Amino acid sequence: MFNEFLENCFDNAIKLKERFKITEKKEWNSLIVILELNVQIGHYTSLLSNNEYATEKGRKINNKADELSDILLQLCALCWKLKIKRQDIILKEYNFNDEFYATLDLQTLLGQVSEVLLEDTQYRHYKPRYDFKNHTDFLIEKISKMFSIVIKIFEINKFNMIEEFNVMCKDANNFLDLYVRSE
Repeated sequence: MFNEFLENCFDNAIKLKERFKITEKKEWNSLIVILELNVQIGHYTSLLSNNEYATEKGRKINNKADELSDILLQLCALCWKLKIKRQDIILKEYNFNDEFYATLDLQTLLGQVSEVLLEDTQYRHYKPRYDFKNHTDFLIEKISKMFSIVIKIFEINKFNMIEEFNVMCKDANNFLDLYVRSE
């Protein structure tokens, strides 16, 4: 399923992200994509916690498959901004018993990627990443693991990843069609 996603959806994700430029007042870079990825992971975790304490009134966030698809979209966009080719992304073995803890691992990896990007953009001091010859190799490894976790979550929920991603893309394109007409 992962290779099928890369073959059939990765480029569509990039086209969709390019199309979203019409909604942006400023150009996005890798740090902004990381922020958006954090937003999407936050939407997903709110569905897992199902706790009113952290919910946002007036927001309709109730579809796990859609939120997972949004995460995939942002992971593809991050690769695009970092010039990581889809061929560089390698599915990593990931086993877990609990979706909640898998999401914690996803958040941990997001933090690691964010930290390196902050270093690379000189917002943080540089730290070596042991066992990696450079930051690019580190980023490819960590982003591959993030993809792996999301795909595994799709699998355990018995969601058809390709179908759900395409539905999300269709909905997003419909939104963008309306956005263009309303301006």
